[in-house]
Amino acid sequence: MARRSAVGLARTGSYIGDGFGDIALAFSTAQRVSHFAKEAESFSFLPDSQLDPVFEAGTETIEEAVLSALVHAETLTGFQGRRVYGLGDFL
Repeated sequence: MARRSAVGLARTGSYIGDGFGDIALAFSTAQRVSHFAKEAESFSFLPDSQLDPVFEAGTETIEEAVLSALVHAETLTGFQGRRVYGLGDFL
């Protein structure tokens, strides 16, 4: 899923590139592995043929997060009075 974040960024006109500071980090708690198991454990997974809707949802989530961040950004005044205007001020 984390690999699909680049697709979500690309849909907003951005991309993940060297030195850009965009980081995709993902954690999962879907499968629990016992560290004290005495027998082999088995896991179940979705077949590849059913993963497309999951990947599409991940892509759309990243795209929506970027658009939401742009719309809800506030104007900031920083070092030496430099101003950065939030897109929300123009909408």
